[in-house]
Amino acid sequence: MWIPAAGMFKTDEAGAQELTDTGRYIVDRSVADIVPFLPNNPVVVEGYAEDGLPDQRYIESRQRAADVQHYLESHLHLRPELVGIMPLGDRPPAKTGKSSWDGICIALVVSK
Repeated sequence: MWIPAAGMFKTDEAGAQELTDTGRYIVDRSVADIVPFLPNNPVVVEGYAEDGLPDQRYIESRQRAADVQHYLESHLHLRPELVGIMPLGDRPPAKTGKSSWDGICIALVVSK
């Protein structure tokens, strides 16, 4: 599920981004339909950021993914070894149909 960054993150006094209350609410609503699959299936949180130079986009996209990862682990009591992150700057994989993205994507891997 693709979730735009608008309203999800704020910058703290040190300049680091953190997930907002609105962001937590958006994540909760976004994963509501897949919650039954979460306890025993891997989840990848992809982070994306469009602003700045490539290294800045990478750092920001990693922070976004990590913030959502930590929230999912603590709020839904998911096992850390089943929740991974992938910072992707501003470039989603080719087959997504998106040329750039600013936000996160939560991908659930369900085994057959």
